[in-house]
Amino acid sequence: MGFLKCLEFYKGKNVLLLQSPRGPFFWRLKKDLEKAGAKVYKINFNGGDFIFYPKDCVNYKGKIEEFGEFLEKFIDEKNIDIVLLFSDHRKHHVIAREVCQMKKVVVGVFEEGYIRPNHITLEPMGVNGFSLLINGNIDFENLEFPKPQSKNIPVGNPFWHEVMWAVIYYVFANLLRFYFPHYKHHISLYFPESIYKEAI
Repeated sequence: MGFLKCLEFYKGKNVLLLQSPRGPFFWRLKKDLEKAGAKVYKINFNGGDFIFYPKDCVNYKGKIEEFGEFLEKFIDEKNIDIVLLFSDHRKHHVIAREVCQMKKVVVGVFEEGYIRPNHITLEPMGVNGFSLLINGNIDFENLEFPKPQSKNIPVGNPFWHEVMWAVIYYVFANLLRFYFPHYKHHISLYFPESIYKEAI
């Protein structure tokens, strides 16, 4: 798939971002995509999403059962070409993959890298169990790989950054819970619910 190659693929495309890793990753990606000539849209689902992407976005406050219809209309209205998301097992993302397959919209799924240090994985349609690598749907003989950078850029130990992003994410998810009343996270998110679940 072209988006595995370089940012030039996104020139002139309408790109929709859903949930990202905790932290400013998608906000930074937005800037890179816009520099490449893409029009970028973003849907937030909770206060943690919002605090890292507070403007140029849509805050979805509806029920999970209504999201498929909402997304279909959004894709049609904005002429979305590509949907990028992080982790494909979250409830909203499962629905998004189904809608995109139906509407023949390209989906790119990020994951925190399989085995390569200093890298993040981006695959078409899904990762892990949904990966085309696992399902044998890639023509390796005709696959074009991106040209590697001249040198690897070490990111160091990201542990404390991840801790900081996680604390900020969960605090604001709780503070703004009233603003996203129907949101259900794929793991424990809200206090004291998350503390209770950890204790039992």
